[in-house]
Amino acid sequence: MSPDVIDNVWCGGENYDGARLLYYSWVEKLSNECKIADVSFSFFETGNVFIKDNKRIQFKNKAEQMKCAFLQNLNYESTRPKIFEIQNHMMQESLFDICERSGSFFQPMCNYCSNKKFCSGCSKCGKCR
Repeated sequence: MSPDVIDNVWCGGENYDGARLLYYSWVEKLSNECKIADVSFSFFETGNVFIKDNKRIQFKNKAEQMKCAFLQNLNYESTRPKIFEIQNHMMQESLFDICERSGSFFQPMCNYCSNKKFCSGCSKCGKCR
């Protein structure tokens, strides 16, 4: 893996009838490769069927998948400088200003989501339920 070419790796299982199995050993190997190369890694969901320690785990919803993925403790944030910076060129009130003033846009389930660092908060779309 070349950190000169890859900045982030996102990993998640498939969610549909006939989805392929996702093996923990494969996700762990990918996570370790990212750590060695100092490339950020996010394991954001397990998919419908997750295999760990030769056990098959079937998930009914995305919230369970996200929580299980987060609890595997495989996410890694690179120590390299970020290549982008969020700026408010229009000098308009930003979502971040609103969050600080009116409280958080995140829900309790967001604490188990590896996408939280990229997310602007829960839109209550129901996808994680």
